[in-house]
Amino acid sequence: MDNEVNSQVPLQSLELPSHEELAHLALNDPSSYEALRRELIDSFIDQAPVTYKRRLLGVQFRVDNVRLLSRSALGSTVKVYQMMCEILSQLNDNWQDLNHLDDYLANNPPLSAADYKTYDARILEFRPSTANIKNQAGDSDERLS
Repeated sequence: MDNEVNSQVPLQSLELPSHEELAHLALNDPSSYEALRRELIDSFIDQAPVTYKRRLLGVQFRVDNVRLLSRSALGSTVKVYQMMCEILSQLNDNWQDLNHLDDYLANNPPLSAADYKTYDARILEFRPSTANIKNQAGDSDERLS
């Protein structure tokens, strides 16, 4: 995965306006603020490695929907914060699972072919008898008449 990340064009630093400029723009020209926000997000996602783009687009889709459905900016901020906390918690759980798996594999060597039980069995062939085939053919002829 490191090769995929390194093979991408390096991320260009995004020039962000100061907090004061963003606040002024958000209050006085919300459409320009939204256009700038969208441009910065799209630029960041476009520069991300291909392996991460789909995931980033999915997260941004969720964030956009939370913002759209929220009644206030503060409400959307709290909901997005909760969403990010849930994602981080899931990542931590996955990380812990991997650590436990590592410990398990370190203490339990893989099984060899000799460790598996083998069973001897005779395989029976089931073929319909010719009498059954004739009876079935006779039945279908009767149904057709």
